[in-house]
Amino acid sequence: MKKLSEKPRSKINITIFVLIICLGNTFAQTDSLLPPNSGSKVTAINIKDTDIRDIFRTIAFEYETNIIVENEINKRVSVSLFNVKVFDAVKLIAEDNELEFKYDSQRFFVSNKKVIPPVIEPPPAPEEPKVEYSREKLSVELDNAELKSFVNKLREKTKKNFLITSGTDGKISGTLANIDLDTGLKNLLGNNGYYLINKDSIYYISRSAYYSSLENTNDVTKNPYWVSANGSTVTIDVTKAELSRVLSDLSNQLGLQMIKLAEPNSAVTVRCKEVPLKIAMDYLFKGTEFTYKNEKGVYLIGAKTSKGL
Repeated sequence: MKKLSEKPRSKINITIFVLIICLGNTFAQTDSLLPPNSGSKVTAINIKDTDIRDIFRTIAFEYETNIIVENEINKRVSVSLFNVKVFDAVKLIAEDNELEFKYDSQRFFVSNKKVIPPVIEPPPAPEEPKVEYSREKLSVELDNAELKSFVNKLREKTKKNFLITSGTDGKISGTLANIDLDTGLKNLLGNNGYYLINKDSIYYISRSAYYSSLENTNDVTKNPYWVSANGSTVTIDVTKAELSRVLSDLSNQLGLQMIKLAEPNSAVTVRCKEVPLKIAMDYLFKGTEFTYKNEKGVYLIGAKTSKGL
């Protein structure tokens, strides 16, 4: 086997020497990009419950480097580090305490992390209600449309007068195809908990049976009737009204489940404004021969003598 000649060995030694020089230059260039004394060894830092700004000031003073700390930082921390470089010490203390750590060739920068608010996309514009009216026939396609938007489209397409009674709002869904206007609207609105009446060339839309005050307006003896539910509150203004009718209005407007063990045929006079449903129900049944019981969201209606009520 041939031995390696001295000449090749010389080439290897020269190559290694050149490599060491290159690496040395690389490290020197890297160090030049760091703040002063970044590579100095920190033998030990063992501090408890101290203002973090004071810790950075101490490191900067002891190791003759520059650390810029944001004034708004206000934290008391405990630090325990051994045998680490200045660069690593500053970085670890900052990042362990959820602070932003940056540097250039002259100084370290420590600041609070910038909170970027999430981008909130605006809600999509509600789809415009689809309403067509031709030759006295109505076609609609509604999917959870706003009642007011639907009525505005009705006015535009039919050239007729529509009024939404005070306090009436909400959503409406349904599909109609080529149907008589009055028949279609009554069924569509009724199926969504609204009431429609055509009087003196005006279509009134209501959430309750307020229509009684619109009908027979020449009859001065007509008793007032107003039942309106808005979210969790109820407004009632009725005089000698059928209890059964008031309960039906409340059930339709609030989507209540009611089981009538006996027909509550009492006449009631009640006035209350924006009260919780339970209080309104108590008012309605007070002084009558009937009562109610809320059993897991289902209202049982019956005579006071009924078993279980």
